Amino acid sequence: MLQAFECWKAGADPLEWAKDHHEFGRAFESFPHDADAIFPGWRERLGANASEASA
Repeated sequence: MLQAFECWKAGADPLEWAKDHHEFGRAFESFPHDADAIFPGWRERLGANASEASA
């Protein structure tokens, strides 16, 4: 994913980057269990709908 590379190249915080790059941000919602493991608190920081909360 190009946006992930651009985030890495910029040395940006992925959660901050996701706020302005919505396609990149959707990855957190698409893979919520992985996002929970790698970025605890991502739902709160991104204001994501936590309808798929950890089961």
